[in-house]
Amino acid sequence: RISTGRLNRIVRAAVVANPPPFRKNRRPKIFYATQVDTFPPTIVLKCNHPQLFSPSWKRYLLGVFREELPFREVPIKILMRARQGDEETGPALHERPGADMVESD
Repeated sequence: RISTGRLNRIVRAAVVANPPPFRKNRRPKIFYATQVDTFPPTIVLKCNHPQLFSPSWKRYLLGVFREELPFREVPIKILMRARQGDEETGPALHERPGADMVESD
C-alpha cells in the first residue's frame, strides 16, 4: 500500500510538469489522491470536475504512476471523483456517473 502523502507528492509533481488543459473555460483540479484497494491497486483522485480531465491526460497520469510506484506490471485502476458539494446541480446531473475510471491493461 502506498501512503496518501507519497501519492499526493507524485500527483503534485505530475500536475506541475504537465498541467491538465482547460476545458469549457474551467481548470480541472486534483485536491488529493489516496489508495483504496490493493488488488488491483486502486487510486482515488478527489477533484473538482472529473469530466474535465481529457483521456490523454489520464493516460499521462497513469504512466507517471507506473514510473513512480512499484506497480509496473500490475493493472492499476484510477477513479476520479468529485468532492462532495462540488458536483454541479441541474437536470443532467443524474445522467453523469459519479466517478470516471481509468484502467490499465
